[in-house]
Amino acid sequence: MTKASTGGFHRRSLLKTTATAALTRAHLRHEVMEIRALLDRTYLNCREAVHKPLYERHLFVEAAE
Repeated sequence: MTKASTGGFHRRSLLKTTATAALTRAHLRHEVMEIRALLDRTYLNCREAVHKPLYERHLFVEAAE
């Protein structure tokens, strides 16, 4: 419901409501895809930060034996 210029309330047209909902869904879908890409990069960076030192330590221990 929106406020009309006459001071009363009226319903928005179905066409406007549908168009607004479609734009909102498209915008949210775009934001989710951006967040998902950021999370994927963060996961890979964290994984590399953890696994690389462990692998290097493993090589060091093997060399020491």
